[in-house]
Amino acid sequence: MNKPTIALGQSDFENLREGGHFYVDKSLLIEEVIQDTNPVVLLPRPRRFGKTLNLSMLHYFFDNQRDYSGLFTGLAITKSPAWEHQGKYPVVMVSFRSCKGPNWEAMQHQLAKAISAMVEPHLYLLKKDGLWRGNKREKFEALLDREAPKHVLQDSLLFITQLLEEYHGIAPILLLDEYDTPLIEAYNRGYYAEARDTIQILFGDALKDNKALGKAIITGILRVAKESLFSGLNNLTVATVLDEGYADKFGFTPEEVKKGLEAQGLPEHYEDVDTWYNGYRFGKHQIYNPWSILNYLQKPTQGFRPYWVNTSENSLLIRQFEQASFSTITQLEKLMQGEVLESELKDHTVFQDLERPKAMTLMTFLVFSGYLYASFDRQEETKYYYQLRIPNKEVLAVYQTIFERYFEQTLDTQPTQEMLEGLLNGNIALFERYLKGYVLEAFSYYDLADDAPEKIYHAFMMGTLGYLFPTHKITSNREVGLGRADMLLIPKDADDRRGYVLEFKRAERAESLKATAQEALEQIEQRQYTAELLAEKRQVYAVGIAFFGKQVALAYAPFS
Repeated sequence: MNKPTIALGQSDFENLREGGHFYVDKSLLIEEVIQDTNPVVLLPRPRRFGKTLNLSMLHYFFDNQRDYSGLFTGLAITKSPAWEHQGKYPVVMVSFRSCKGPNWEAMQHQLAKAISAMVEPHLYLLKKDGLWRGNKREKFEALLDREAPKHVLQDSLLFITQLLEEYHGIAPILLLDEYDTPLIEAYNRGYYAEARDTIQILFGDALKDNKALGKAIITGILRVAKESLFSGLNNLTVATVLDEGYADKFGFTPEEVKKGLEAQGLPEHYEDVDTWYNGYRFGKHQIYNPWSILNYLQKPTQGFRPYWVNTSENSLLIRQFEQASFSTITQLEKLMQGEVLESELKDHTVFQDLERPKAMTLMTFLVFSGYLYASFDRQEETKYYYQLRIPNKEVLAVYQTIFERYFEQTLDTQPTQEMLEGLLNGNIALFERYLKGYVLEAFSYYDLADDAPEKIYHAFMMGTLGYLFPTHKITSNREVGLGRADMLLIPKDADDRRGYVLEFKRAERAESLKATAQEALEQIEQRQYTAELLAEKRQVYAVGIAFFGKQVALAYAPFS
C-alpha cells in the first residue's frame, strides 16, 4: 500500500483532497459550526494548528458556486445530518495573513489587497443590473482595484454580504482568517490605535446586527478583549484553548497521530513523537502540534527537530520577554527547569496590558499562543487558576532560543561574561566588582528602595545568571540538605565537576552588608546545602550575597 504524500504548508482543502495527500479528517467541525446557535464564532488557536485549512474546508463545504461535494468523499461529515447544508450558501472568505507593514500606510495597502482578493471571486455579481443602485458599482470596482478610500474599505465586509444576500436570496457565510494579524503587527510596529479603529469598524459593521449575515467564523491566535475590538457584539461564541467547544478540531489527537505514524510505516516512533510534539491541552483534549507532526512524517530520517521555531513569528513573544519584570523572568526560568506553576488566566488579551506585562497577562498570552500547557485547577469567585508547564521539548527549544536572545540584548555582553566567568572560575573578587556596578546600574532604572524585599534581589540574580542557562542547570529554592537553597548552579558538561551554591539576604542597613553576606554563607554550611553536590564529588563554591538598596557585598568559601 502506497504511503500518502505529505503536503507541507498546503492550506487549500481542494488541492489537498484532489492531490490525494495525507489528511486528518476534521470535517465534523462543520457540524459543530452549524449546531452553534450564535451567528458569530471566534476560534483562537496557536499558529500552524490548521486554522486556515479548516476555514478552507468550510468554504468548499458551504459554497454554492460549484459542486464541491466530491471533496468530502469518505469524510465523517457525509454521514451527519449537517450534510444537507452542503453547497447551499454564498461564501465570503478573507485572509488577513499578509496584512503587515512597517507603518499604517503600508498596512492599509495590505488590507486593500486582502479585500480585493475577497471581492474577486464574486465578479458574477456585476452581471445583475438591478443590484447596482446608487454608487454600489463604483464601490465594488474601487475595492476590486485596491483604490477604495478608507471609509469604503471599512464598510467592505458589510457591503459584500449585503450584495450577496440580495443576489442569492440567502444570507452568506463569512470566513475571516487570522483576524488579529494586523493588530499584532500594528502593536509591534507602534501604530496599534490606527489599526484597531479601522478593524473595529470593519468587523463591527459586518458582525453586529447585520441581517445579511448568515454565519461568521473567525480565526486568529488571540482573543482580543471585547471592549477594544468587538464592542457591542453580544451574539458571539468564543471557544479558546481553555474551552471544551471545538477543542479537538484543531491540532491532532493521540489517536490521529498514531494513525498517521502507521500510515507512514512509523508506529514504533510514537513515544519519541509524544515527547517532542505532544503536551497541548485544548479543553479536555490532549493535542499535538500538527505542523511539527507533518514535518516529521515527511522526513523522519532527519530526526526530531523544533519545526515550530520561527523567529520572525515570535516577535511579539520576544517583546514580552524584553518588557517583563525580573520576577516574571524568574517564573519563566522555573518553567524551563521543568517546574509546574500556578497562575490566574484571563480569557482575553488587552494589548495595552502587554506593556511591561504582569505575570498573569504574560502567562495568558503564552497559553493562547501555544507556548504553555494549561490545566484547570480551581475557581475563586470570578478568578480562574490553572497549572502551567512547558508542553514539550520543541517548545522548550523556543524558550531557550528566545532567552539567549533576551540576555544578549538586555545585558552588556562583554562585562557580563567577565562577571560570570569570575564566578565560574572562583575569582569572587572580580565577580563582586562587576556585580556591584551591575546592581547599581540595573536598579537605578527601577528606583529601588532600601527596604526592597529579598525576593526582588532573588529574581534579579536569577535573571542575571540566566545568561548561563545554555551551559548550566540553574535551580531556584530547591529542597536540599536541611532546607531550601536559594540557587544551585551545575554545569551541563558531565566532565565539569564544579558546582555552585548561592544564598541571598537583604541587610537591615548598609553598615551590616558584610556581616549579612557572611551570615548567608554560614547558612549554606549549617544547613548543608552543599551536601548533594559534594556527594557527586564536585568542587563546590559557596557564595553568600547581601543586598541593601543598590549596594551589595559577598562572602565566599570553597568546599571539596
